[in-house]
Amino acid sequence: MNYQLPLGYSTASVADALVARFSSLQQPGTSLKLQHDITSPGGRHLHYTVQVDGIPVHESGVKVNVGQSSKIFSVNLHLKEMKVQEKVGGFQMSMENLEFGVMEEMGAQEVHSSMCWWPEEGKLIAAYLFEAFIENGTRQQMVIKNAATGEEIHRADMATYSGHKTHSTPRGRIFNPDPCTVAETTYGVQFSDNNDMHLPIFDALMDTVELKDLTQQNGVYELSGPYVAIKDLAFPFRAPATSATGDFFFKRDESGFEDVMAYYHIDSMQRYVQALGFTNLYNRPIDVDAHGRSDDQSAFISNNGNSRLVFGEGGVDDAEDADVIIHEYGHALSFAAAPGSNSGNERRGLDEGLCDYFAAGYSFDISIFRWDEIFNWDGHNPFWPGRTVNSGLIYVPGSTGGLDIYTIGEMWASAMMQIRIEAGGTVADRLQLQALYASTPNMTLEDAAKNVLDADSLLFNKANEAVIKKHFCARNLLRGDICLVTTIDPEDIDPLWAAVATGEGNFNLKWLSDSLPSEPTEIRVFDTMGKLVGVFPVESLQETEMQANLGSGLYILGVFVNGSRKSNRKLVIW
Repeated sequence: MNYQLPLGYSTASVADALVARFSSLQQPGTSLKLQHDITSPGGRHLHYTVQVDGIPVHESGVKVNVGQSSKIFSVNLHLKEMKVQEKVGGFQMSMENLEFGVMEEMGAQEVHSSMCWWPEEGKLIAAYLFEAFIENGTRQQMVIKNAATGEEIHRADMATYSGHKTHSTPRGRIFNPDPCTVAETTYGVQFSDNNDMHLPIFDALMDTVELKDLTQQNGVYELSGPYVAIKDLAFPFRAPATSATGDFFFKRDESGFEDVMAYYHIDSMQRYVQALGFTNLYNRPIDVDAHGRSDDQSAFISNNGNSRLVFGEGGVDDAEDADVIIHEYGHALSFAAAPGSNSGNERRGLDEGLCDYFAAGYSFDISIFRWDEIFNWDGHNPFWPGRTVNSGLIYVPGSTGGLDIYTIGEMWASAMMQIRIEAGGTVADRLQLQALYASTPNMTLEDAAKNVLDADSLLFNKANEAVIKKHFCARNLLRGDICLVTTIDPEDIDPLWAAVATGEGNFNLKWLSDSLPSEPTEIRVFDTMGKLVGVFPVESLQETEMQANLGSGLYILGVFVNGSRKSNRKLVIW
């Protein structure tokens, strides 16, 4: 939808434009309600829910992404098929009675209830939606019940797995990011978990770091600050660490060690996100229980302003590995950018993938040892195999229904890490963060790849388009015409050089200027999928034959001076 909004436009006028455009929104009693209005460095992101008779249709809505110039640059639809005249049942049963039943059945301490329409085969079933928060809010379940009969329609686990304040400078000891990476070894070679036993070697593998902006109460420092609040939320109950001196120095067999790990790495990640220009992605304290589960699972529990992270103690304690901590916090960032969008198998897989990407990038910037493996201490051991961000998996649209969300995530994380390595960490991280705002329920990985292209347009004026297409097209995350290089912008044509095919897949390069650039200059050859197939240094003003050995077809030759593309040529090999 290419639509220029007037200056000073209202969100109501955007809704009117959407209704005028899409016939399914013009049915009697149908309307759009603004659910979220979130700004990002690249623009504004409006999420509307579809309502029938003032009641929302479950997971049906429209995300509109507006650039700084008030131009709509993309519209992402997640509209459910529905015929509003075909409503089933009514809201006869008491929502309060059903809510009490859910609370009693699940042992929930808190339940949020609302009315909704459940779309099924085009019909709308009157329903109640219940969000149940269990075990002091460390578990989250969604239950949808028929509002006429009380029968359960759908159930889903909504957790996303894998004072006076003073500005002080307390210190703590941490793994940064984990002992295996620091020692440049694999699990079990020099040390293992051994039921959380602390060995002398671990002391040498710990860093002493500053713990920024801790709360101080009555002379005692607490692990609570502007972005993290360490709490004891659930079994196994362990009181959060405190310090009278400001030094939080613990051995790894003491519960305070995981508390310090969680505080430091989440605080560091949030400060990095803000330094990239994203100042509204969970810019507030998040409750964290570093010992919130006795199993080997960690989770982000979304509950608007009362969300929390809980970390497991099975196997290697999850909060001893920065990859696990950053992965789970990535879910919080994703939720803050596009609340309520993490549903659908491929969409949930995307969330796992982008969180793996954040974790891998965080560790990569500390050490490149085994950069392609994440959870190097918590995983890749007898407890569980961990995951990789260097997978060779190729995306096949429509075939992910049989894949688990973590396999889907590996596809995404691997592509984004390749982009990160080529484009640079801050560029790729900004692209991924910006793309979060455009997320919608039930979106595909292909939708997500297009959102990254949109992010590049908004933040970098398409400066990274070739790199993005190169890696997304190679994995089939982008396909079709978007991956074909068929035209060249005339402004990119440089009269200083020419290339002519000479047969057998080679070409002659003729430099037409009287001088070469002073910086290192090279010709890079790309195929029509954007894949780099050859690099040739330009070292002479004389006509030179480049031994490329290319197959027949269309190629794009680019001149790169000191690593930056300056001009292009089309080359056809017969």
